Amino acid sequence: MGADGNDARLVSAGRGRTTCATGAIFAASPPRRGYDAEGTVALDGRNVFTSVRDGDLDLYVSDASGGNVKRLTDRPGYDGGPFFSWDGREIVWRGWHPTDPDELADYPARFSARGSSGRPGPSCS
Repeated sequence: MGADGNDARLVSAGRGRTTCATGAIFAASPPRRGYDAEGTVALDGRNVFTSVRDGDLDLYVSDASGGNVKRLTDRPGYDGGPFFSWDGREIVWRGWHPTDPDELADYPARFSARGSSGRPGPSCS
């Protein structure tokens, strides 16, 4: 996807071995309850991170000070582990989005059952 949230495209079918990496960013923003993590910083200082601030695990980008936050994804499911490309023009991330109607209907209950932390369930291995 472009760093502006446009032009998202699938680059992996999610089969076979995968590599997971997480990090943390610290920004001058007010403390909040929930999950703001899995972030990386571009060479120009912009941050891209995963958050539950709008009720689901989505990707956000902010300026170097932690302000001007913009949501990049908005589908039920997990979007996380984002990284900027070397030039900061694109973002790669991992995601899981339920498509089965029963699974999609059950997703809000599963997500809220995680508790107030909003932490993703299964970990990478």
